[in-house]
Parts: sequence; C-alpha cells; structure tokens
Amino acid sequence: MAIFLASTNPTANVEGDQIAMSFKSGGETVTVALSLNQAFMLQQHLNRSGLELMRETQRRPLPACAEIIQFQRKARA
Repeated sequence: MAIFLASTNPTANVEGDQIAMSFKSGGETVTVALSLNQAFMLQQHLNRSGLELMRETQRRPLPACAEIIQFQRKARA
C-alpha cells in the first residue's frame, strides 16, 4: 500500500468514461483514474469523513486561551 501526501489541491478532469484526479506529492504528480461510480462513492466517503471530523472537533473541550482578570477601579481623588 502506498500513501501519498498531497502538496497541492487536487484537480479532476473527465477523460472518456473516467475521471482522472491529479495532485502533486513532493516533486511527483500522482494521477488516479476512477469510473464515474467510483468517483461518486469517493465523494460520499469524503463528505461523511469530513462531517464526522467536524462533529468530533465540536465535541472537544475548548483549550484555555487566556485568563480573564477583572481590573480594579482606581479611587478618584
């Protein structure tokens, strides 16, 4: 199994009855040809995975960013 880290946004082009998706990975260009059905299935899986990731992120407790300190009022002369 090979895992390629995309270093650019992917592009997709229709080539006959297939969709060719390409992206740069380091100095190489990776191209994957998918049937129309495979491309739609991939889109559905990516949408579901993205939604799950967003929901997971929303459930995480917020990190402490800053402490709120109340200022003391100065007495007027």
